[in-house]
Amino acid sequence: MSRKTSTALALLAATALIPVTLTGQADAAPRTAKERAAAAYAESWREHPGDYLALERAVTDAGGDSLRFDVPAVGLHGATAAQVQEAYDRAASTKDIPTDAFQVSGSWYHTQDQYGEWWTASGQWNFRDDYVNGSDPDDASGLAVDDVDFTCWQNDGSNLLAADWQNNPYDQMWRHTATKTENVWNIDDATQGFAMKADHGSHLLHFKRIGYGCDDSQKFSASYHYEHNQDGNGGWGVSITVLGMSLSYTGSGGDTMQKSTDIYYNNPAGS
Repeated sequence: MSRKTSTALALLAATALIPVTLTGQADAAPRTAKERAAAAYAESWREHPGDYLALERAVTDAGGDSLRFDVPAVGLHGATAAQVQEAYDRAASTKDIPTDAFQVSGSWYHTQDQYGEWWTASGQWNFRDDYVNGSDPDDASGLAVDDVDFTCWQNDGSNLLAADWQNNPYDQMWRHTATKTENVWNIDDATQGFAMKADHGSHLLHFKRIGYGCDDSQKFSASYHYEHNQDGNGGWGVSITVLGMSLSYTGSGGDTMQKSTDIYYNNPAGS
């Protein structure tokens, strides 16, 4: 199915965003800067996958700042939304069909209001609209962070949101692993009507300031990983750090394909 067709149909999809928390429950209406920016981030990527300028506008309009992207598909690290969009559009224009079934990217963003201050690590995946192969085992979406000073910051939960190519929300995923620095979710990569139900999505991990006296120029690090598999069986265990994610399948993983960002950093000094 062509990108033009999917984009046109996407304009007809006006479904509501339903963020999922660590408890697996739907959030109430966003209140804090963290919640507003997280909802805007996820909704923008759900409705406009691959549009980094729209993603930046959504986050900054919601009160966020300091977006810097790591997008290995176009060879950019710590880049602005404009730089990524230019490179992404240029690369896409040189080939009719992408060589990979999906791509990943990652970034940090910052929010602050009367309720607190947060840094949020994010990862995104996006399958080609013409790629359809969802089967056992589940896919894996993983975020890992390092260099966070937990004297002044605490893990404040995660969000994972997905949608099909028409931007209809999809919620068949659940948390597999959650520590202060590691967050991995199972995604049931089902298909329906010759389309991937989890065609694209966003994975967010939040850190809230709880104290002062730390080195605020110290950069936090993160990396994002997505592993897709097909025509296998069983489940999997996972090991993840900022250096990589490794899945150990209990049955046959079938054909597997993992995409990862390089390590990317937040921007505490605003530079």
